Amino acid sequence: MSTAVRASRVSAAPLAALLLLPAAAPESPRTFAERSDVTLIEVPVVVTRRDGAAIRGLASSDFELFDEGARQAIEALDVTDLGRFRESGEEEAWRLPAAGRRHLLFLFDLSHCSTGSLERARADAARFVREALAPEDLGAVASISIERGLALHVTFSADRPLIARAIESVGLPSSFPVPDDPLSFTLRPPVDNGTSNGVPAPTAGADLIQPSIVLQQKGIDEYAADQLGRLISSMSVLGEALDAVAGRKTILFFSEGFDGRYLVGETDKESDRMLVENDAIARGELWNVNVERRFGNRRFQDVFERTMALFRRSDSAIYPIDIGGLRVREKEGVAASRYRREALDAIAQATQGESVHGENDLGQALERVRERTSLTYVLFFRPSRSIGEGAYHRLKVRVRHAGARVSARAGYYERRGFSKRSPLERALAAADAIAQERPAEDFPVRLLAWSLPSGEGFRVPVVVEVSGEQLLAARNGAKLRLGLYLYAVTERGEVRDYRTRSFSLDLAREAPRLEKGPLRYDAVLRLPEGRYRIRALVRDEDAGRAGFRAASLEVPGSGAGEDLLSAPPLFIAAEGGVRLRDRDSAGASAPEPLELAGSAFVPQAEPSLPAGGAARLCLLLRSAPGEVEAPDLEIEGRLREDGRPDWSPAQISVVGRTSPDPTGLWKVLLEFAPGERPPGLYRFAVTIREKRTRRSSVGETGFRISERVPSSAPAGGAASEPGR
Repeated sequence: MSTAVRASRVSAAPLAALLLLPAAAPESPRTFAERSDVTLIEVPVVVTRRDGAAIRGLASSDFELFDEGARQAIEALDVTDLGRFRESGEEEAWRLPAAGRRHLLFLFDLSHCSTGSLERARADAARFVREALAPEDLGAVASISIERGLALHVTFSADRPLIARAIESVGLPSSFPVPDDPLSFTLRPPVDNGTSNGVPAPTAGADLIQPSIVLQQKGIDEYAADQLGRLISSMSVLGEALDAVAGRKTILFFSEGFDGRYLVGETDKESDRMLVENDAIARGELWNVNVERRFGNRRFQDVFERTMALFRRSDSAIYPIDIGGLRVREKEGVAASRYRREALDAIAQATQGESVHGENDLGQALERVRERTSLTYVLFFRPSRSIGEGAYHRLKVRVRHAGARVSARAGYYERRGFSKRSPLERALAAADAIAQERPAEDFPVRLLAWSLPSGEGFRVPVVVEVSGEQLLAARNGAKLRLGLYLYAVTERGEVRDYRTRSFSLDLAREAPRLEKGPLRYDAVLRLPEGRYRIRALVRDEDAGRAGFRAASLEVPGSGAGEDLLSAPPLFIAAEGGVRLRDRDSAGASAPEPLELAGSAFVPQAEPSLPAGGAARLCLLLRSAPGEVEAPDLEIEGRLREDGRPDWSPAQISVVGRTSPDPTGLWKVLLEFAPGERPPGLYRFAVTIREKRTRRSSVGETGFRISERVPSSAPAGGAASEPGR
């Protein structure tokens, strides 16, 4: 038994000599980006006791919320308890609110770790992902280094095997093929970075009182601080981009830490260096005082504070994990190890995170971090005033509960122009919309998918359609650059197959076609048995306008596919519009399912035809094993108004048929005329019987009869592949 899915929007596609079928009126668009003037702002809040245990049972009256110092009315409160969600046995984790889901980013510092520590951290983190990451958790993997900067290996995804493989590849030479996935839902080549920044570890000693040695040490310190500034600056790119991801982000920062004296200054007042410099200060010999080491490097401190502010503003908390474990670095000494720990502590304190030291079992440490973020309160409020496009609003949350520790979103930005976002921020925003199934309806997107049995597993034809008129509604320039992202995701969040396209439409050539019809895209995915979410995002890559649609699809097991019908009746769209097509990757071994006598067609996702008009339909049929000729059939059509029980005969006629292809699939082309009926929603059903075996199948689909098209309306032009 094949399964078809529909998600609202009207689809259309060309086939030579077919009737013109106008697209249905588009739905009213809703906003994609968060707009403080029309949308409630979400404020995720984690409330724990001093021991880290979550505090449950709080109500909206227990919270106070301030926006730029002004108290705000809390309009709603949502509670996401991930622990109880797991206990309930719910499987559809994607239905959880984005602000309540746990976002874990595994970030590896490749410039401050030994080879052994990195190997151990990778193994423990990968084991944690495979064994402890829950279906409702989203994980991402990234690395930073002084030499290479930031590398995003995998975006936020529920695909645990993928996340674990990405973690295991961090810091290793590339061993995976490069996928054509600009959103990083699949593995990118890992970065092969060194594990040392090449800066010798300075040592304390009484001989530093010599001016030449002090100057030499200052030069070393200046260079080291500049290198650290490069590392922290690369983190700032991530801190800013994470604002595009909804909800609170927990960053697990794997590092052995850097020399904290460049950040916090010398804290060991009894060290030999401090005692000698104290004597030099008393004698007035300030040239013998290493100010950068004593009080910290000011330029590095400024870079550090700006970067940590970006993480706070993007609602991201950093949990540094000292991957050096309990061992004492003999070459550096206890004091140097302490300064490294202080640097990690400073990162945690600056972002409301918590540092983890002295753990030989990183798995237990990771589990504690996860448990501390298992309960999230989400406050909703409507800002009382606007302070300008792109302006940042500082938030403050208080809780009326004795001993409570509050970790909340530090603030939010008013809507910013898409052109002002970094490439990473744009990619994360698109990935977040897909992973969270966030509404994006700047222009309507329609989606249709169904499964077809084949020799190996199932082929899944997918049709994506975008309103041509609304694509043109906000045109800006002679070109329209679009990105199309299509993913098939399992119940566990694993990406099984995907297609992505980036293309440019020459509006001088294509605008007349888009005015008469939609942009249509069709492809064939390869999926094994299981339940899936088919997700499609289309985005204007210049203006940021986007449309999103998702639908559920069940691919049956190997014993299915014996029914005569392999799909519901497919209404063929009229000419007009622009078509994009990705042929079946299997090539000649699996003929294209959307072809009739060598001519391609695309079915409508929401069929529509004008009052008094007619339509062409395609029936996809499956022959019995070994049959090379299509059997004789009896075909009967029925029609009724949607919501009414009474069926009436439908006027249909067979236009043509094909022979079975190597997979056993063959097609029958019908013409269907509903007659003079008023506009509205209807149901069409077809019953097919083999005359010899009496094997039969029944397929049913819905369609709309729209207002009659005036006879003076121009005919649609031929569809074309757009110029690139």
